[in-house]
Amino acid sequence: MVTRPWTRFYRPDAAAGELTFPEVPVYRLMEERAAANPDLPALGFFGQNLSYGELAAQVNRMANGFRSLGLKKGDRVMLMLPNCPAYVIAHYGALKAGGIVAQVNPLYVEREIIHIANDCEARFIVVLDMLYPKVKQALPETQIERVVIAELTGGAELAPDAVFLKQLLAEQPETEPAVDVNAHDVAVLQYTGGTTGLPKGA
Repeated sequence: MVTRPWTRFYRPDAAAGELTFPEVPVYRLMEERAAANPDLPALGFFGQNLSYGELAAQVNRMANGFRSLGLKKGDRVMLMLPNCPAYVIAHYGALKAGGIVAQVNPLYVEREIIHIANDCEARFIVVLDMLYPKVKQALPETQIERVVIAELTGGAELAPDAVFLKQLLAEQPETEPAVDVNAHDVAVLQYTGGTTGLPKGA
């Protein structure tokens, strides 16, 4: 019998039994909310809101964008972004395209970017424009093939391997990508802080 001594600290009205979760891909939870409440705000950023319906459409565009860049199921997609709409769109879009997300601390320097890119065998990276110079320096020592730049400040110069996120989204349809993703596929490789050695993906 499983004992849960911590439940004695729960409020009287708090559930202490088994929790059940639907066996669906993570992005499906967002889509269900969008279908139920398409007009409710999902994201707010610098005074601008994105509704759930708009978010779901952008995620489809992002997934199709990744597929157009050559992403195949199981490919690793690094995200080097702060808390912003581009992060949410790229995260769900990568999962819906069949990718596996590897998150990268925006404060990391070139050697740390190189380590994570090579450790997870990333083929793609989505990066904030002001962080792109670090990524550009790291690219020759990685297997990354395509870079997607999310503009916040503007002024980033594109290299041959790069495309702007806004442009990629504008060129893609809002239709469902034809990818078979299930609840048991790996969604994220979360890297440790590396305080006692090199970061490790979990």
